[in-house]
Amino acid sequence: MRNIKAGGLMLTTGLDPIGPEFTNEELADKIIELRDEGPVGICVMRRESVPGTPLGDMAEISDERLSQIVAVVRLSFKGNIAAHPANRMSIGFGANNAAAEIGATPRQDNENLSEWIHKHDDIRGMFMEAGYELVSKEHYGNGRR
Repeated sequence: MRNIKAGGLMLTTGLDPIGPEFTNEELADKIIELRDEGPVGICVMRRESVPGTPLGDMAEISDERLSQIVAVVRLSFKGNIAAHPANRMSIGFGANNAAAEIGATPRQDNENLSEWIHKHDDIRGMFMEAGYELVSKEHYGNGRR
């Protein structure tokens, strides 16, 4: 992360993959560590349990728990926060960024060339319902937030 910043690039990082096995203290320590690196964004991402993988039989955190973690990150960090997968509660609790994945992902056991969980328009609608003003990638690319 330090090399990315030293090279003049904008750093984004992730608090992921999050499962119920992580304690509040472990998450808080990692949030502080990530924040102190000075990123422009932090992604808060739930671990998706994929059958047949080492953690495939483990439970996943709920949308409510994901949203709670997003809220804690928002209280400690003023940059961009992504919630993945996106949900209305996380957006209401401070996420201002989300992704709509298209194509095969590590969470799937087959090739799928359609959106995963949410379509782009669904996510756009969630942000608009939450009162966000949407800006273009060109706006963000100019360093304005």
